[in-house]
Amino acid sequence: MVDNETAWKCEGCGLEFELEVEALEHEKKCFQVNVSIDEAITYGFNMFKGISKYIILFILLIIVGFYTLAGEFGSKLAIFGILFFIAGSIIIFILFISLKYKIWVDILARSRK
Repeated sequence: MVDNETAWKCEGCGLEFELEVEALEHEKKCFQVNVSIDEAITYGFNMFKGISKYIILFILLIIVGFYTLAGEFGSKLAIFGILFFIAGSIIIFILFISLKYKIWVDILARSRK
């Protein structure tokens, strides 16, 4: 054990070191990173806030497409309904790819700290 007044502590696992250099080297290799619940909730809220406009756009496109297909407007408007469904499907597909990319980049960024 190291004297508490001069000890350097790993932020991940809590081990104590005599020298700051030793602690920093250990932290680079230490995979025990604690995430507080507040940080996790803030991350989730910010992500939801960021994607909410795309989810609303997706819902609107699907609703418009459904009402265009369900209404008795004739076959010319049915084509627009299908196009709205296709546009909504493309937006949700792009949204899923973007979310996977963002989460992966966030994981890599956290691992490099």
